[in-house]
Amino acid sequence: MSFSHGASSEFSETLGSDIVDISERLVQARQEATPLPTFPGKLPNEAKTAYDIQYQSINSWPDTVSGWKVGGISPSFQAQFDAPRLVGPIFSSQTLTALNCESVAVTVFGNGFAAVEAEFIIRTAVPLSPSLPKKSLGELKDCIASVHVGVEIASSP
Repeated sequence: MSFSHGASSEFSETLGSDIVDISERLVQARQEATPLPTFPGKLPNEAKTAYDIQYQSINSWPDTVSGWKVGGISPSFQAQFDAPRLVGPIFSSQTLTALNCESVAVTVFGNGFAAVEAEFIIRTAVPLSPSLPKKSLGELKDCIASVHVGVEIASSP
């Protein structure tokens, strides 16, 4: 599945300067692989603002989106964000494939945190995006081309 550079144009609304500033600081810190002492601005109090920051950051990131990760939201935040899960981009340069038990080299932040997380990887038969209308479980089942076992290397400064 391929995606164009950055986020879909469906997310290119005019964004407030706070969202742009937060995104710029997050992207710069990630590009420089440096930690931020705190969140760089007012912490989003609802999902739309958080996703606006994410989409602004995707548009600023020098890579293409190869897929989307779906992760659980901590129960203490589910009511605030009115959702049990969140969706985030997986970038092409960070997507590696190991075939026939071969190994692949990965990097992690020095003096930071690193973890290996087991994942199910679903390849879709049709393009899907978080911006598309919600589908029922039956409709989503028809979109699956294959299911694979994978790992995510989670690392943070």
